[in-house]
Amino acid sequence: MTIVVLGGTGKTGSRLVKTLQGRGADVRVATRSSGTRFDWSDPGTWAGAVAGASALYLIAPQEPEAAEPFVKQATEAGVGRLVALSGRDIERFPGYFRGMAALDQAVRESGAEWTIIRPNNFNQNFDDPSIWRAPLREGRLGLPIGDVPEPFVDAQDIADVAAAALTEDGHHEQVYTLSGPPGR
Repeated sequence: MTIVVLGGTGKTGSRLVKTLQGRGADVRVATRSSGTRFDWSDPGTWAGAVAGASALYLIAPQEPEAAEPFVKQATEAGVGRLVALSGRDIERFPGYFRGMAALDQAVRESGAEWTIIRPNNFNQNFDDPSIWRAPLREGRLGLPIGDVPEPFVDAQDIADVAAAALTEDGHHEQVYTLSGPPGR
C-alpha cells in the first residue's frame, strides 16, 4: 500500500509522514517542491502525484474548482482510500472555506472509501509568525469566537487520526471533529 501525503512538509502532513513511516508504511510526500511534485494550480502535476497510490491524504485547494477534477483523477488512477483535512464547523460560514467545502463534497462523491477530519485551530499556529505569533506578542489576537472558550488541537493528534483512517478499516464515511481541551 502506497500512501501519498499532499502537503507532506506542512503542520499536519510532516507529522503524518513520520507517524506512517514509524508504522512501516510506504509513504510518498507530494508538495510543490518535493521529489513528487504536486501543485493544486498545476493539473500537469496531479497524475504523477497519485500514480501507484492506494491511499491519499488531502489538504484543500485555495481554488474550489480544483477539488472535484483532482479527486476524480486520483480515484480513476486507483486510489481507493481518501482522508481529507477539513475544518470544524465550516458549514456555519458560507462563503468562507470554499476549498475545504469543495474537497469535502468531492471526497464524499468519489466512490472511494473516505474519511473527513475536521480539527479545530492548531496549537502550532501560535508558533507560526505569519499566523498568530506576531499579533499575540503585540497583545492582541482576534478570533471569531465571541465568549466561547476556544479549544485548540495539537497537529500530532490530527496526524494520529489521519494515520488510523489511512491504514485501518472502520473509518469509511466518517467525519471526525477533533478538538483539544476546553479553552480557559
